Amino acid sequence: MANSKKIEGICPYCGEKAILTRDHVISQCLYANGVPANSPKIYACSKCNNILKSRLDVYIRDFLITDIKGSEHPVSKHLFPKLARSVSRNQSEFARDAKNSQLIPRFTPGGLFAGFAYAIQLPNDPLGEGLAMMTRGLYYFYVRQVLPQNIAIQVHRQWDMQKLEPEIQMLFNLGAAYKPAGDGDVFECIYIIAPEKPTASLWFLSFLRDIYFSVAIDLEPVLTQSDTAGEPIQAAS
Repeated sequence: MANSKKIEGICPYCGEKAILTRDHVISQCLYANGVPANSPKIYACSKCNNILKSRLDVYIRDFLITDIKGSEHPVSKHLFPKLARSVSRNQSEFARDAKNSQLIPRFTPGGLFAGFAYAIQLPNDPLGEGLAMMTRGLYYFYVRQVLPQNIAIQVHRQWDMQKLEPEIQMLFNLGAAYKPAGDGDVFECIYIIAPEKPTASLWFLSFLRDIYFSVAIDLEPVLTQSDTAGEPIQAAS
C-alpha cells in the first residue's frame, strides 16, 4: 500500500522507470495488529503497488487463512471475517477459484485417519505469480538489486520442512540468512545468494508458522513458472 511520499526510480517488480510509492513487500492485509517495524518495505510503481500486487496479496491472504495448515492460526481466525464478507459480495477471486473443491480424507503422518478436508485445485497464476512477485520485492530489499524481467522463478509448496532440515542446515553453513518480520509468527524467510551468480538465489518462505514455499531464482530466460497447484491444496472444511 502506498503512502504520500513519492520518488522517481526503477520499480523492482516490473523494471520500469516511474514515480514510486512505498510498498509493504509482505502485505498489510496479512496482519491482524499492524505490520512489524522490521517488515521489508520498498518503493514501487503505482500499477504494481496499488493494482497488481494488491490483488495478488489478497489472493495469498485468502489462500493462507483457509489452508489446512494455516486456518487454526490466531491471525487466520481474526482475518476470516474479511474473507467471509468478500465471499458474500462475490469479491474474492480465491473463493471463486475454490468453488470446485472436493472432499477428501486426511491422515496423520503415522497413517491414522484424521477426518476430511476440501482439496482445491487452484490455477497456477495468482498464487505462483503473487509469491514470485513477493520474492522479487524481498530480493530487492535485501540484495538492493532489481531482478531481470525474463528471469526464471519457480515456486514449490513444501509440505514437510522436517525432511529438508539437513539441506537447510547446509545452506546456513554456506551463509544463508534468516529474516523474520516481527517475531516471524506471520512471515519469515531464509535465503541464500549464489556467490558466482548474484541473481541466482534460493528462498524458503514461511507463513503462519506452518505453510512453506521454496522459490528458486536463476538466469534462464523463460517465463515465470509455478507448480504450487501441481497437487491439490487442502483448505479447512
